[in-house]
Amino acid sequence: MPAEKLLPEIVERIFTYLTRDTTSTEDTWAYQLTLLAVCRTWRYVGLSMVYRHLFISSATKTAAIDRQCPEWKKDVVTNIDLIVAQGYQPLAKSFKINLCDLSISTMLQFANQKLAVSEISWNHISEFILHAESDYAINMEDNENIIINQAIHQFVTLLPGIDRLKLEFHEDDFGCTELVDHMKKRYGYQITYLDGNSSSLQGNHKLSNLSYLRVEFAVESEVSQNHINAESLKHIKLYDLFPFELWSMLYSSNSNGILFKNLQTLSLCPYSMYSDLECHSVETQIYAQLQFPELRSLEMSINADSQKLIQYAHFPSKLQKLRIHSVDGEDIVVKDIKFGMAERRQLAAHIGQACQGDALPLANYLLGKETNASYAFMRAFGNSPLLRNKQLCLPQLSCLCIIGITCTEKIHKLLSSLSLRLPENYPVTKIHDEMYINVRISTQTIQLK
Repeated sequence: MPAEKLLPEIVERIFTYLTRDTTSTEDTWAYQLTLLAVCRTWRYVGLSMVYRHLFISSATKTAAIDRQCPEWKKDVVTNIDLIVAQGYQPLAKSFKINLCDLSISTMLQFANQKLAVSEISWNHISEFILHAESDYAINMEDNENIIINQAIHQFVTLLPGIDRLKLEFHEDDFGCTELVDHMKKRYGYQITYLDGNSSSLQGNHKLSNLSYLRVEFAVESEVSQNHINAESLKHIKLYDLFPFELWSMLYSSNSNGILFKNLQTLSLCPYSMYSDLECHSVETQIYAQLQFPELRSLEMSINADSQKLIQYAHFPSKLQKLRIHSVDGEDIVVKDIKFGMAERRQLAAHIGQACQGDALPLANYLLGKETNASYAFMRAFGNSPLLRNKQLCLPQLSCLCIIGITCTEKIHKLLSSLSLRLPENYPVTKIHDEMYINVRISTQTIQLK
């Protein structure tokens, strides 16, 4: 089908996919511009998406190495001039800084110069993205704090409407932590979205209106000083850190409970490598204070923390979605399940067994009839001990995804052991150039032996 005849909805998905990258460069943006010239429909749909992101980026060392250049170039590229010249400044909603081999001080001064010359204010910019390549980012050569502080102050003054922060940098990148700390101080009351690592949680600032929190690799000393309003949070995603540290940060011994009044999704994974650590002495007391009255989706790994959360915290009587990751790579999703006190006690007990290495009771419980799930999905590697256990019961399974199988014969053999059979001419897909097969099958179409 010719590109110009594609439905606008499909074209929108194409542009969404192509503009999702937070590490835009001059080349990638130039390519996106060429797509606007395909036809009127593509230009109409993609214009606001391509011009949504302002960016300032330093040239990557990788590109210089690929050209076998003896010296690394330190050019700064940006699309600000072109967007302003073409009159598309009002379409810009996001500002990105991509660091590679230049200091944050140099980039901020360059950004301030470009932003200040415009006659139109930048109040409509609501999102700030900072990306620093940890392998390439360098420490500031100018150790004068006055320079960096002045540059930061001018930068946040030029962008007064920021309420979303996406941060990816190393804690040792001098100037990045200072910039983020100043931005949280300046925008704290209006920040609703924070996506970052442990470094982005440093500092003593009140984020009273935060509704989305996504954090990776945080430890207690870095999160304990932040002030987050539990009632304003709607989505929490924590990766490779102790959720207990977040609960501790929000907990007060004089509190009547930690009420997540508006929280809808809670994702706590994967951090199964911590499952063998000892629990804190006050852990039960804190977990008993957690209240999630409006929670719809819960995602967690198999570990002691998850067991305590399920056993002691307060949840609604039903969940729209529960997703559990195991140590061996299994991934089980069930939808529309009972989640009352009795069901949660059973689930907590099964998680405790799984922590000891026996995941079968948990899998049979989730995929069985007791949860009364409307949909049940399981993904596992072909060599998973769970799949090869003859006592595995799959009465409620809606979909099964098996990955890492080296040949079709092994697929049939494995399914046969599960009392399942592939339909004739079922498509088997090869992943890249490797001899691995990813099979996703619906048990509703599989013949039971």
